[in-house]
Amino acid sequence: MRYISIILISFVCSSLAIEKSNLARFHRILNQFEYPEYRSSDRDLFLNVSYSANNNMDTPYDTDITRGSEIRTNFNRFIFGDLGAEGEWVYSTADKRASQKFRIEGNGSLMENSAIYYHPLLETFDTSANRETRATGHTYYSLYFEKHLSILRGWPFWGVEGTVSVSGEDYRNNHYRSRNNYAVYLNENVRTVERRCMSSGIVKPTAGLNKRKPVLPVYQAFEIERILKKTGEISGSLTDSTLFALIALNASIRSYSLKHERHWKYYMKKLEQILSEDPNLFDSTLDAFSLFKIYETFSTRLPGLFCGPSAALQVFNRGDGYYYSDKSDTGDTWFDATYDAGLYTILQWTYPVFPRLFLSVLFQRPLVYSSQSDKLLGNPDLRTRIRGEAHCFATNRFLLECGIETWKLMDEFHLEGFFEARLYLEDHLSIVCSMQKTFSNRKKTEKDLNIDMKSEHERITLGLGYDW
Repeated sequence: MRYISIILISFVCSSLAIEKSNLARFHRILNQFEYPEYRSSDRDLFLNVSYSANNNMDTPYDTDITRGSEIRTNFNRFIFGDLGAEGEWVYSTADKRASQKFRIEGNGSLMENSAIYYHPLLETFDTSANRETRATGHTYYSLYFEKHLSILRGWPFWGVEGTVSVSGEDYRNNHYRSRNNYAVYLNENVRTVERRCMSSGIVKPTAGLNKRKPVLPVYQAFEIERILKKTGEISGSLTDSTLFALIALNASIRSYSLKHERHWKYYMKKLEQILSEDPNLFDSTLDAFSLFKIYETFSTRLPGLFCGPSAALQVFNRGDGYYYSDKSDTGDTWFDATYDAGLYTILQWTYPVFPRLFLSVLFQRPLVYSSQSDKLLGNPDLRTRIRGEAHCFATNRFLLECGIETWKLMDEFHLEGFFEARLYLEDHLSIVCSMQKTFSNRKKTEKDLNIDMKSEHERITLGLGYDW
């Protein structure tokens, strides 16, 4: 294990040393980056219907109704239907970004089963029937909006993000049983009707100073340049105008996927058009090998980092509601609602030490908060958090991440360290190794005694992962 660690560290250090020469150029391009302008949307309508039935004759012995009975006929039927629509909109300019998603869905199901039981000694027939219907509906909407003001070089900004979801269900069940046994005679019909409705909403208005810019489009542009040098398509470096065009293309890739069903062919066409206009390209067209190597840069799932500082105040509002109604003879109806609110400050800073190594720090502290929910400790937005991370792109297929996080809420203190290595074998298939060490301490007062509840947890995971 010691030798493996030494080899791993040496490999990472050598990769970073090679990238050090591009650091000043990387910083300059990143600082001059401007968000591209695009607007795109996608809307889908879906309908699914399924039917299945099963009829069995002379099935094996069953004791569900009367001991000693045999099932002569057993019939089952299931019908399911699903209808819905979903959509997504994205919008971007140099000083404004917005995205919306919605989904509305309704489905229903019918399940029926019946059985006829025969008692050979008593020569009697018992019957059992069950009919169950279920209708559900679900609606979801999310919004993200960010606007930078045209003062102080675009640092001041305001925005809002939030989600709203509402779902409901109507459940009905009719169960009938009839026993003709003279010793145990029964004629029973049980009817159950249940209705429930759940709703949840989160709204987070934000305002502050923000100069954070996405790293991934810039990193991918430099990767394209490195691939072209390695494959011999160019001898020097791409011009700044070509790099900025590649960055704008990479930053707007989401609009391509929404606008086109098979978006990669349109993306690669635009990519080849941009590169063909660069004077350092030996040939006006790229060979297939270079195009496939460039495609690998985008097929690998890299973390979406944002470089630069940010200081903001955010208002947190969350509300949950639950309604339940039982329309049976012994039914009950009740409603429950909770609401959490808080005002907290968020400080973030990410810095590229090398074009492949990024350090990130997050500090979050609630200034005022109130909660009606019993799950307050499970809400990360209402904690005092400090998190430090390091992201290293050793290669396009070998990613390293490590960090430490601590948070405190009321009388509970939590400290966690983590490390993860991800090696992509082919596109979305990867081997993941992660290690995590956690310490927690909670102080509790009980019967005039101060009790410290300490715990320690460690976890090591090795497995295969597939991202899609």
